[in-house]
Amino acid sequence: MRRPPLRLFLAVLCGAPSLSGQQVFHDLFGRSGEDGFGFSMCTAGDQDGDGYDDVFVGRPGTLTTNASIFSGFDGSLIHRFWGDAESGYGVSVTNLGDLDNDEFDDLAVGAPFGFSGAGFDGAVFVYAGNGPLLYIMASQDLPGDVNPRFGMSLAFIDDVDFDDHRDLLVGAPWEPADGVHSGFVWLLSGQDGTWIRRYDGTLAADGFGRAVSSISDLDGDGFAEILIGAELDSSAGAEAGRVYLYSAKDGSLLRTWNGPAAGAHFGQAIAATGDLDGDGLPDLIIGADDAARVYSGGSGALLATLAGPAGAVAGVANLDHDQVDDLVVGDAGAHAERGEVRFYSGANAALLQRFEGDADGDRLGTAVAAAGNVNGDRHGDVLAGAPGSDLNGANGGLARIYSGAPFGLAVVNPVAGERSAALAYHLRPRHPTGLWVSLIGLGSTDVPDFGVQLDLAGAFRPISMHLSSPKGRIAWDTRLPLWLLGRRLWFQAAQQGLVTPVVSVVVH
Repeated sequence: MRRPPLRLFLAVLCGAPSLSGQQVFHDLFGRSGEDGFGFSMCTAGDQDGDGYDDVFVGRPGTLTTNASIFSGFDGSLIHRFWGDAESGYGVSVTNLGDLDNDEFDDLAVGAPFGFSGAGFDGAVFVYAGNGPLLYIMASQDLPGDVNPRFGMSLAFIDDVDFDDHRDLLVGAPWEPADGVHSGFVWLLSGQDGTWIRRYDGTLAADGFGRAVSSISDLDGDGFAEILIGAELDSSAGAEAGRVYLYSAKDGSLLRTWNGPAAGAHFGQAIAATGDLDGDGLPDLIIGADDAARVYSGGSGALLATLAGPAGAVAGVANLDHDQVDDLVVGDAGAHAERGEVRFYSGANAALLQRFEGDADGDRLGTAVAAAGNVNGDRHGDVLAGAPGSDLNGANGGLARIYSGAPFGLAVVNPVAGERSAALAYHLRPRHPTGLWVSLIGLGSTDVPDFGVQLDLAGAFRPISMHLSSPKGRIAWDTRLPLWLLGRRLWFQAAQQGLVTPVVSVVVH
């Protein structure tokens, strides 16, 4: 099939208006009756060697627990790790990069309710991406109190101990708030779990360590910094919350942020972001019951307040094509616990898009995370968890991947008697894709083979289906008959479960 010149396609794409919408790219499902799937998630890197990032999803169910790697390319299950019943295995997950030098990222799973004999002190399991267990680090192997809920939160941090591998932050917030114990956060070697440093909470029962994150070097000492949330801290009012910024080099406290008011639970979620204020340093987003707040990593100043409960937050690669990274907020309790996920511009805090859960009780937005690039289109994609979803059976749970760029369609050179072309882009790579056209206009046409309903009346497919390219693009071209001169045509492309917007042109 002859293709129109690439420069023609580029002219159309470059001349198109800026796009900011995201669309559902894959739904990943837990098993019916196994509650908790989608409670935690992160990117897994490319685990199957197909050139696309994969995803890691935790399921800390009440009776059975696991954490699973899924293909970002097609959503298929790559590997599943099983944990002990009622251990909370899968409450937290993180990506530690390639620890064993096999060219695949390695993954950590927290089990904060694991029973050791001394109490429910918790453990962290570190796996090679291809399955083998590399090591287990249990709280009982480290100095500290029993029952600390070690592994309630996890985060990677860039190499601190000079072994050229990522290291590991483990939160132990002492979940039973007995008014006596304060939490702590461990900085451990990612390579083998060796203790590097411990950060201790200063107040009893403040939830210190329920949320942890790393952020790239802010003070110029060559080391990343550490962010720790204490959502029950009452320094600024009962359970107003507080967030601490520590040096990973020497453990010194660099800065704190206090919650806005009593009951805010400020610091229940924390994430580093890109450089949003243009000072050359990364910034951060902090979740609370009333809003997510964005702060400058350089000055500590408040940059933006994103109104609405924020139980989960993430910084993500640029979604709206303005060269500034963007923000994602999850609110699992919204809309009768349907939940919602909100995408915001990092440049001006504008709401880009909002998605609700599919049904009451889904709790979409329990977790949100950057998914890496699952479709090869150079735009970051987004993960959101809905552990209450029943789409795959009662309490099956759901992890949803949103494409960082909307599926698009362009029509080039619609001239009667000449060759015209249509280009669909930001699609699933290497998937069957069809193009439909209507001579009537907008309406409805079922496409049962793809499980979609087109927004066209009386649509038909004038050109055979083809696979999209490894970059998620596909082009069709054909000569338009002379009798179409002056007629308006409506086009739409589709893949399994996906449709592009409608494009309408007048043949001239």
